[in-house]
Amino acid sequence: MSSARRALFSVWFGLAAVSPLGTARADEPPARAQLSALSLLAEGAAQGLPSVPRGALVVAAPMKSGEPLSRGDELAARVAQVLAGRLGVRAHDKPAALGVARGLAGRAASLVFVQPELERGEVRVVVDVYPVVDNSWERLKNPAPAPKAHAFAKAPVDAEVRAFLPTVPLEQAKVTKAKHAEGEVLAVACGDVDGDGSLEVALVSSARVAVGRLAPPDAKGLVSFRVERSVALRELLPRVAVPLREPLAGAWVSGGLSHGGLLVGTSDRGGASLGPDLTVRHVLAGLPVPGGLSCATVSAEAGAFDGLRPCSAAHGPKEPLATPLPKVFDAISELAYVDATGRGHAARAVREPSAKLRVTVDGAEALVTEGAGAQVLLADLDLDGTPELVTTANEGDDRLVVTSLGAKPTPRLRLDAKEGVRALGTCPPEAQGRPVLVAAVGQEVWLVR
Repeated sequence: MSSARRALFSVWFGLAAVSPLGTARADEPPARAQLSALSLLAEGAAQGLPSVPRGALVVAAPMKSGEPLSRGDELAARVAQVLAGRLGVRAHDKPAALGVARGLAGRAASLVFVQPELERGEVRVVVDVYPVVDNSWERLKNPAPAPKAHAFAKAPVDAEVRAFLPTVPLEQAKVTKAKHAEGEVLAVACGDVDGDGSLEVALVSSARVAVGRLAPPDAKGLVSFRVERSVALRELLPRVAVPLREPLAGAWVSGGLSHGGLLVGTSDRGGASLGPDLTVRHVLAGLPVPGGLSCATVSAEAGAFDGLRPCSAAHGPKEPLATPLPKVFDAISELAYVDATGRGHAARAVREPSAKLRVTVDGAEALVTEGAGAQVLLADLDLDGTPELVTTANEGDDRLVVTSLGAKPTPRLRLDAKEGVRALGTCPPEAQGRPVLVAAVGQEVWLVR
């Protein structure tokens, strides 16, 4: 089998954690990552506020955004509604400026004023709790009292939020290609590795882990991958006694936005959790499955994976799964996502060495296909609440094929990749609130926007 056999783990960040399996560690995504973005905002804001009295009124300011909003007022009102539900109070049904909100509060116990904003792929809220002055003399003396409590929360844009924004036309995606010098890449990840608030790309080869960014075009208009820091795999983990002839690998940026950290693993050396400086935090139970709390275990005899374990349980039993896995498999992608109503779902794609690919959504079979390529990815690339399946060719010239699942699988995008797709992943929503498909193709990194 060609080098394209090397398995890909999907890389999804932020809200793409699967149902928690085992006990979460600091570098694993918390179970709350399955909540919708608006639920995360409400939870974060509520935790930052003291007790809000019953009878308070929540009013949102008009939504601020760096891109055009056709339904901004509806989104702002929805933010207020979700926060009010979390606080157990009522919400006004339209956004309003602070001065108007004070008047709307009337004889309410307090005014909870929410300032929502969309910025760099996140929805953010600043929440202030104001006293309501219903005595005309007191109102004359102090018509605009200062807030008595303050909170801030943020969450990555998801399908529920994206439903209020312009649609993302996957069919019109553009590709940015950057040369790299990492040799044959086994896995790719994208996210905020160092916790500075900006995204980086991590490439895992058989020799090292390299983290960097795409450099601006040079005088000839060529883009390159600029390595900012790297570490040799031999400095992280010892080589296993029986390495596979064709190595498997996985990588995943952990911790969510502005937290930092990277999980990596190869079948030659096992898996490790790395800090932002690429030093080992601890050894994992196997190769990390991005998007979940599990690691895949490797069977040297089969030359493939043979199960899942909690990443923190190196010697624990394999996972009991609601949807059984094949006895052996060489690629797996897991995704937890929310639909446009904010309801959570879980999807899994598993490829067997025979090239049979099976996709399940919420435990039900969604797609079975033969002849699938080795690289498999699940991600909601247009954030419409329906996941996309990204696959490659099993024979002939390689290609990237993006298919929306849903009731009837629908092809959305096809890109020829004759140099061979080595690994796939996604960058979390950033500019314009859209995820980015990232692929290692030959000696290039592709960003598909």
